Amino acid sequence: MTTEKLCPAGEDIAIYVLPIFAMQYFMGALVQLKNTALLRIALLPVVLWLAWRAVSALDFSCGNHEKAQANAIFVVSSHILMVSGRVIPWALARELYVRNGVPASIPTAFWNAWDLLLNSRGVGWNWSREIPIAKPSFETNSRAQFLVYAVARAIFCGLAFDAFTETVCTYSPNLGSWKGDSILDYSLPFVPRYLRALQILYLAVWLTYFALNWAYYSLAIVCIIVFRQHPSQWPPLFDRPWLSTSLSDFWGRRWHQMFRFPLVS
Repeated sequence: MTTEKLCPAGEDIAIYVLPIFAMQYFMGALVQLKNTALLRIALLPVVLWLAWRAVSALDFSCGNHEKAQANAIFVVSSHILMVSGRVIPWALARELYVRNGVPASIPTAFWNAWDLLLNSRGVGWNWSREIPIAKPSFETNSRAQFLVYAVARAIFCGLAFDAFTETVCTYSPNLGSWKGDSILDYSLPFVPRYLRALQILYLAVWLTYFALNWAYYSLAIVCIIVFRQHPSQWPPLFDRPWLSTSLSDFWGRRWHQMFRFPLVS
């Protein structure tokens, strides 16, 4: 029996990864339908096993140790948070998930399951209780107007992300590569060393802010055009975190709340 992992190709993605998302989609539909609690609980170990199988079999670094971070990204983003953080609450939910203003039926449940796969804050659902949602500074019911706004935001955030990335790389070229580097330069005296580290951390916060906003508005553009979603389903991801008055205000309300529900659940 070999323990050698596979460098993922198209066939491997179809065999190991697509079944995970197919089961997530099916569970997303079941959590909206009555009398499915036992089925959801029965399917939970299957989904988790599929996730474990993919992690155990695939090597996204393809043997290149400098790209080992690719495996960490795959595990965290695609499995621990995306699978466990979503499927476990769906399997154990005591109350059915209901989309606001949408009558329950099997066809609508399978259509709404797409929204559940992407909706990390419960916008427009009954399970969004106690998750703070930022109010938009630009509020409109027109898809065309919102698309213009979203495109402008995506372009701006993409350019800002690129600018901050290039600035961070001026401290060390490896900070922008798969290889990575330490933010601490031990060739410097104590005070300059930690001042440099704080500067990099400050830039990294803004880099993260613009990167997430770029991805968010890019996804909003696709979902509004392809899935005909409403602008109200895409409130701001952040609530002006620079206005935070405390650490709890920053983490609990103004920073993005995408991981709040799966972590609390």
